[in-house]
Amino acid sequence: RKLLLKGLGIGILSGVYMLLLAAGMALLLVRFVPVDFGAMFISFAAGGLAEMSLIALSLNFAPVVVALHHPPLAIGDPGLDPIALQDPDPFLGCLRRSPALKAVLFGHVHQHWQGGLQRTGGGPPIPLWTCPSSLAAFAAVQPCPLERPDWPGARWLDLQESGAVLSTLLRWSPLESA
Repeated sequence: RKLLLKGLGIGILSGVYMLLLAAGMALLLVRFVPVDFGAMFISFAAGGLAEMSLIALSLNFAPVVVALHHPPLAIGDPGLDPIALQDPDPFLGCLRRSPALKAVLFGHVHQHWQGGLQRTGGGPPIPLWTCPSSLAAFAAVQPCPLERPDWPGARWLDLQESGAVLSTLLRWSPLESA
């Protein structure tokens, strides 16, 4: 019982510390970034990236780009589809209703996959982009536009003044083993 109370106390103390740290960072940076305190606080609050993105979308903070580790939906690979979000509908619904959203990024699939998510009420689909692995790629589901699906790579994003997000797929030669 004593150990349980000690653990509870440490948990509460660390939670309060993390919230104070997030609030401090938000207060510091809100002077330099044209975002309100609530959106900045959510960006630094402890929690999973997908969960924080969902909270931000639910509070209508209008993010331009949302990033998460696991795929929000199946990508068409029987080996990787089981790692997609287990209950994606609430998250995808928030994404679809976000008018300012320009792109969704996710990882964990180690390939260059891209797709689109239809918006509620129409309009251009929201681009869904993964990034190839910077070290070891998995077998590609889609043809590589650079014809180098096994090479390490990255995805370069460029946020335009217009608010558009441009994506460039990069590949580099793999290192030879010694």
